[in-house]
Amino acid sequence: MNRDEYKTDSVGGSPVSIGDVSVLSDVESILSLENNHRDSSAVDVTEHVPLVPVPALPLHPEFAYEDGNIEFETFDHVFWVHEFLLKKFSAFVEQIAQAREKGAGAVTNAGRLKIKVDRLSSSSIVAAFRVLYAPVFPGPEAHKFNSETLIKALRIATLYGCPDMRNYAISELERRFTFLPIHRIQMSDEFNLPTWEKPAFVELCRRPEPISKEESKILGLDRLAALSRIRETEQRRKFVELVDKSLGPLDHRGLATDDKLRTDAKYTLKYPQLPKCDCRVQRICDDTQLDDRDRVGSMALVPNNRHSAAAMIGSRLLANQPSGVNDPRLSVVPCQIHKVASRVMLESHTLLKQRNDLAKRLGDLKVGVSSQIPRGDRKDFSVEDEINHAAWVRKDT
Repeated sequence: MNRDEYKTDSVGGSPVSIGDVSVLSDVESILSLENNHRDSSAVDVTEHVPLVPVPALPLHPEFAYEDGNIEFETFDHVFWVHEFLLKKFSAFVEQIAQAREKGAGAVTNAGRLKIKVDRLSSSSIVAAFRVLYAPVFPGPEAHKFNSETLIKALRIATLYGCPDMRNYAISELERRFTFLPIHRIQMSDEFNLPTWEKPAFVELCRRPEPISKEESKILGLDRLAALSRIRETEQRRKFVELVDKSLGPLDHRGLATDDKLRTDAKYTLKYPQLPKCDCRVQRICDDTQLDDRDRVGSMALVPNNRHSAAAMIGSRLLANQPSGVNDPRLSVVPCQIHKVASRVMLESHTLLKQRNDLAKRLGDLKVGVSSQIPRGDRKDFSVEDEINHAAWVRKDT
């Protein structure tokens, strides 16, 4: 058998040869051509993708000085400013020195040194540049910046180290603006203002309104718990002080003692300061005179009806008369005081009883509240002392 006629069947993937040509080699050639075609297609696609240029940041119109030798870049704007002013910030002094070490790579085509601060927004740096470029320090002229500008300038000055701007912003905020206690605490946490935080905490402790949800978020859990304890103690102390002014202090047993108001009431009832009594005795007319109803004028006699108005007073007055004067034909004419004296006495006793009941209830309430205050705090407790000795005033960061 000739070699050209030699054939071998394939079982299990063995190649089938027909002469010197292999079917497998043909398959490999086809696959290689397809792969080359795919690679060339991929290269062609990549070559035709246009490159998108990165847009340049806008130049801020307020700070675009042509003679500025620093190009200051934030994440949303570019500023052309002066190096001698930017060097007032300690952090920027280091960046300027590092940029100069890089050489031409840190210089723009216009010859400005590039300084980049990605985390700063234009609104904050604009506020700082406004204060920086204004003749506010050390010159005597004062610019009326609003509180928002001063706070942003204070933030930049604190973050990047500019003591002059920081001191100026703090003094202007203290002199011209009044902030709520919680806002002063919030700014003290951010800008490290110890002289602001303690007076603000004292105001919060003495304020009758409760701590709001927004305020509790600013305070944090630890400071809120400590502040609530001082507020509760201070409110109980104020209540006891208020009751003390009305009922007097507690005795050694913690009970309300006999107070000045109760003594005054007893004194008033025992020694009434009343006008002089002008009660008098008058002889009553006989039956004949009582029937004489035709007479008119000042001489007319009318039946005497004064006995019922002053029966008790009249009997006592007549009983005190000398012997022989106790005449049934005599009648007592009471004065204006004794006409209402019995009614006034009755009402006075009723009011005094009601007042004593109220005083007793207030005294019991005072004892109950006082018992909840630690004995060491009854006399020595002070909100200022609590805040001054507190270790939680500064917020943990």
